[in-house]
Amino acid sequence: MNGLAQGLIIAAFTIVVGAIIAFLKSMSDRLQKLEIEFAKLDTQVSPLWAKVQAQIAADLHHPEDRYREMDRLLEKLEAMSISNPERDRLKDLLLERSLDMHADISDDQRAKAKLMIGVMDMVLTEASNNSNSPPPLILAKTPVAEGGTITIILEPTAPAPK
Repeated sequence: MNGLAQGLIIAAFTIVVGAIIAFLKSMSDRLQKLEIEFAKLDTQVSPLWAKVQAQIAADLHHPEDRYREMDRLLEKLEAMSISNPERDRLKDLLLERSLDMHADISDDQRAKAKLMIGVMDMVLTEASNNSNSPPPLILAKTPVAEGGTITIILEPTAPAPK
């Protein structure tokens, strides 16, 4: 084999290896995009609860600086990018808002803050239930002191028949 043939073989091999690497890089990028989409699907909720959550979050935004942390967390909640520790902190802030008797907080905002805590829990429950499972069955809601309720829920343990 002469030098020219050997050079051509090396060049062809280099081109083939480069094409394979470019193809693998392209597939890796596509896979990363799919992983992001699947992660979004895992956290998606029904349009009804997403709309309820977004509406309450919009109603709870407040121009005062002292509510900046809650506003930031509500924005993350609306964007579905809130972490579990942030969700817990938002629940604490919502509870504080529901009890806040400051003049710039209306009764409506206090009620919506309390409601948002329950809606957030419902969104998580719905997101954690896979599409093959029936939703939990609420057996009873019993009022208790201080305006709260005790809810008895029957959670499904087996997938629904197809």
